[in-house]
Amino acid sequence: MARLQVSGHQQNTGDIGPVGSGEILGSIGQSLRLEQLAIWLDDKGNEDINTYLRVHQQNRGWLDPTYNGDPSGTIGESLRIEAVQIQLTGKDAEKYDIHYQVHAQDVGWMNWCKNGEIAGTENGSKRLEAIKVILTGKGR
Repeated sequence: MARLQVSGHQQNTGDIGPVGSGEILGSIGQSLRLEQLAIWLDDKGNEDINTYLRVHQQNRGWLDPTYNGDPSGTIGESLRIEAVQIQLTGKDAEKYDIHYQVHAQDVGWMNWCKNGEIAGTENGSKRLEAIKVILTGKGR
């Protein structure tokens, strides 16, 4: 199975990660915003599978999607990520599910989302402080 990787940029910390499937990227209890994220798959073999990432950023709304490890968000502009949408594309994407959970300001860990659902707040002005992403075989 392909190996999931997630990295990002965090307020006052700078570049963080990469972390693997199920690991926490970011911090909890330090009031630090995530400003940029990137998600990709290593060790895909011959599988046609890609990552799709879209972030909702403070003052900008939904940014254009990025694919296969290209970053989404900003660095050096002090803008928080408020929501994310993650999914898989390609002809082998149907073999997998991608699950993700975000830790939001004043909310804590929000409900798990998967396969393109929106995690976070689009209009709540809440910074995302951490994220967990898990890649599983379909239906697991």
